[in-house]
Formats: sequence, structure tokens, C-alpha cells
Amino acid sequence: MKSKTLIILLVTVCLLGALAYYMIQGQQSASQSSEMGRLLIDQLSVNDIGAITIASTEDTVELKRTAEGWVVSNRYNFPVDFTKLSELVGKLQDLKIGRSFDVTPERLTRLELHSPVDAPTSDSPTAVRIIIQDTHANTMADLLLGKARQASSGSGGHYVRPAAQDKIYLVDKEFRFIKKKTDDWMNKQITDVDAEKIEQVRAYIPSQTDPVYILQRPAKSLAAKLIQPQFSQKIDAAKIDEVLRALSFFSVQDVADPNIDPAATGIDTSRRIEYQLYDGTIYSVYPGKSVDGKTDQYYLKIRADYRSPETGVASEPPSSESQKPSQEETAKPDAAANAARLNQRIEPWTYIISDWEFKNLMTDPQALMAKEDKPGTDPDK
Repeated sequence: MKSKTLIILLVTVCLLGALAYYMIQGQQSASQSSEMGRLLIDQLSVNDIGAITIASTEDTVELKRTAEGWVVSNRYNFPVDFTKLSELVGKLQDLKIGRSFDVTPERLTRLELHSPVDAPTSDSPTAVRIIIQDTHANTMADLLLGKARQASSGSGGHYVRPAAQDKIYLVDKEFRFIKKKTDDWMNKQITDVDAEKIEQVRAYIPSQTDPVYILQRPAKSLAAKLIQPQFSQKIDAAKIDEVLRALSFFSVQDVADPNIDPAATGIDTSRRIEYQLYDGTIYSVYPGKSVDGKTDQYYLKIRADYRSPETGVASEPPSSESQKPSQEETAKPDAAANAARLNQRIEPWTYIISDWEFKNLMTDPQALMAKEDKPGTDPDK
């Protein structure tokens, strides 16, 4: 073959190869362009979701919709933190595709997209798997959340792989801080009682029927005073405030097995603190024993009741205008119903609380006393 002919053939082969390359690249670019901005999960309706599973090497979280609302089904059906649930579902609904890549072993490892159960080695980083099912247990979505994309500023998105596909997608939302532990999804805030709404606090111990101490506000907006027992020592106002604020943003760490023996928790012989609000709501708090001998966790029960507030001395006969029920009288049935609903939510559980929360539940009146300064010491030092 002449050298000229050979050169022509080589040039032709190169041109055909280049043309094929650019055609393939063009098709891939067209495919990427058609996917860009598309929702990763089509028609994900909140009302159709019946269960969500979040699986990782740390834990498996099982969330389920029930007639009473969303619960952590593998935590005794304890109520879910609905704010976290709404945030997660909202992100998944709005996931938009930025770029896509074919799956390769190298990419799965580098982007941390191996399933939690099939990592190639024990120390390989793995994904968080989210499985969404409808109310009939049909799978609506099955995603592996890998590594967050690094960005110089702001969110860089997240690498995601649908479990049934050989595609990796870079999406516009980030899941860097997704909660992976079961107890992270529990609605841990049990009460949020404004201390200013507490009229009286009564503390009891098992060996006495009468309160060991009573704190009372002389009137609304006035500071609470120790009215029983009477002490010659100075009362520590800060300690009284600690007692009154004990139910403000009151959160628990966990819940015990509902079938736990009450004797193991100490609740059956517990001391009791009653918080009576001006609207008639009464919180009864029962601090129990330490959990498994630990000094940083304690058992606790709490219930809510309603007792109609005392109306005081009788007023003069009402005029025709005053025959109408007052706003306070109208609010009484609401307060009673609210207390009943509240008790239905909080009373069935035996909670586990921190030692910090536990220490604010004081039943020893001596704990309310101010510490006496030693002679010759500067109290400000």
C-alpha cells in the first residue's frame, strides 16, 4: 500500500473516531441537560407517606404514621419530633438534579455511596439509606445519601444514589446533619410551662400526707414566697426560681420500656411535686431512681390534671349585663379539656431525664435556704 493511501486511511479513521466521540459526548450532554432541574422523586405527596426508614451503620430509625400521628415505631411508638420530620420530607420533595454520573466502584467509595450493609471493607465510609413507603407498605423512594459536595461558600449540594439505579446524582439540597439515631427523632420536649403562670408549688414525700413545703405567689406578677414551713433563715430566691422554672422547656433524654417494673424505677414510692397554674391546670411530677445506678440519668413520671381555681369571696348580685359568662369562666372548660388531652399525651410514659433536670425537682425545704457566709469571708468572692 502506498504511503499516501495509508496516510489518507489514518486521517479518515481519526476523523471518524473524533466524530463518534463528539456524538457520544453530545448525547450525554443532551441527557444531562434534560435531567438538570428535574425532581429526583416524582409526585412524593406527604399525605401518601406511611413510613420512613433511616438506616446507617450507627442505627436504624423507623418512623410510622398512625391514627394518633407520627411515631418512632422502634421506640415503643413514642411521638416523633414533627419539626424534624417535616424538614426531611420537605427536602426530599424538592430534590432537584444538578448533574448525573454513572456508578463505578471508585465513585461509590469516594462519594461514600456504598449501602450500609454492603461496604467492600469494614472501614469503608457508607451512605445513609432512606426508604419511604406509602400507607400500604409500597416503596415510594429508596435513596442512598452519600457525601456532601464541598463548596467554597454555602451549600454545594449532596451526592445521592437511588438504590435501584446505576446512576449517581448531585442534588441541590444537603443532608450533612441528618439525624441517624433513634432517640434523635423523639419529641423530647414534654412541657413548656411559663413560670409566671404558676400560682403555687407543693412538694410531698412518701412518709407524709401534708406538703413538706409550699411556694405561693401573693398575686399574679409577684414573686413566689415560701409560706410553709416558716424558717428563720434567709430564703434563696434563686432556688425558688429554679423550682418554678423546672417545667420550662422541660426535655427528656429517652423513655423506658412501658413494661418496666415500677419498683425498678422508684416511681411507686416516689416523692411528688405539684405545680398549680392560675388556669387550674396541675402538673404532678414524680422523680424516681437513677437509671441502672447511673448518676447522670433518672426515671420520672408526670401527669396533668385540672382543678377549678378558687373564685374567692362572693361578689354582689350580678346585674343583667353581668349575667354573661366572663372570659375566665368561658376559659374553664377549655382548660379542663386541654389538661385531659395533655395528660393523655404525657402520662403513659416513664421518662429518662438528665441529672440537671432532676436537680431542679427539689422536695427538701432545706435546699431552698440561702447559704450562710462564714465569718470573715467576703460573700462577693
